[in-house]
Amino acid sequence: MAKTKSLGTKVDPAFGQEIERLKEAFGFASFGEMLEVSVKLLQAIDEGVCCIERHPREWSGTDVVEYLSIGREAAQDPEIIALVERRLRERFGQDGVERVQELLRNEHIEKVVHHE
Repeated sequence: MAKTKSLGTKVDPAFGQEIERLKEAFGFASFGEMLEVSVKLLQAIDEGVCCIERHPREWSGTDVVEYLSIGREAAQDPEIIALVERRLRERFGQDGVERVQELLRNEHIEKVVHHE
């Protein structure tokens, strides 16, 4: 039998309702299954950030795509971007966050210029 862990934490009732809504919307069988998926997402972000070995000044747009892409749609989500930025800040400081923002702005500008 698998070992389980109880996470006796209290949350705001509105947040609890949102968790329930999302659990149902995505068809999770339990809160535990939903939590496992969330942990896997955080692990994917962490693994990508930890693969970067060079200083932020040396990063390129290719590095951002290779190491920090969770998926194109997810990469546009402000909450996922905030998670990536938190982890970058923890590992590389504010320089890492600012460099990624700069590279993403440049990539956006290139897309706009090439599509006109």
